[in-house]
Amino acid sequence: RKRTRVKTRRLSKVYEAYLVYYRRTRQAPDRKIVQIRRVLRPFERFLNKSGIKLAHLRIEHIDAFLAEFYVGFAPGTCRLYRSYLRGFLKYLYQERGILRKDLAPLVVGAPMFAKAQPPKFLRAWEVKQLLANLNLSSAINIRTCAIVRIAYFLGLRPSEIRNIRLNDISFTNEELTVADRKNKVPIKLPLADILLKSIAAYV
Repeated sequence: RKRTRVKTRRLSKVYEAYLVYYRRTRQAPDRKIVQIRRVLRPFERFLNKSGIKLAHLRIEHIDAFLAEFYVGFAPGTCRLYRSYLRGFLKYLYQERGILRKDLAPLVVGAPMFAKAQPPKFLRAWEVKQLLANLNLSSAINIRTCAIVRIAYFLGLRPSEIRNIRLNDISFTNEELTVADRKNKVPIKLPLADILLKSIAAYV
């Protein structure tokens, strides 16, 4: 019986250009290119359906795609497909200049809490969830609320927050003086109303 070869549906120009680039630079076999297509095809379809152009791509869009795409896949397969997507994003940033920021390092799996190290960054929705779960039900929680808000809104290091003294805070001028810094250069930072209230509650 004569076999009928299934014609592969071509992707948009930039996707096909990446596959050519990948094959040339990695000496990749056809089987590997087919696997990468399995990620790029639904990714292109997702972006088109959502009306998102590659030049306007953000990590939130990628997270939304992966949440929809991963349904039913084993963790090992998810890791493999993530690596394929990272390669395409790196190509868009480094080789084509389509992306203004390299999103590839941000494409990571869900945090594994059994690991010794916590996640290095939080998504926007995770930060929002963190701030929303702060409460003032106890003295420890009031202190935690003040520390987290200072860290988030002012971007201070843990050591800088630890060394803040009451004399460093001017409630009248709504300023915080950070004297003991890593670069040894003191700085005055404005305190937003939410920070003043958090510090006052703790004091």
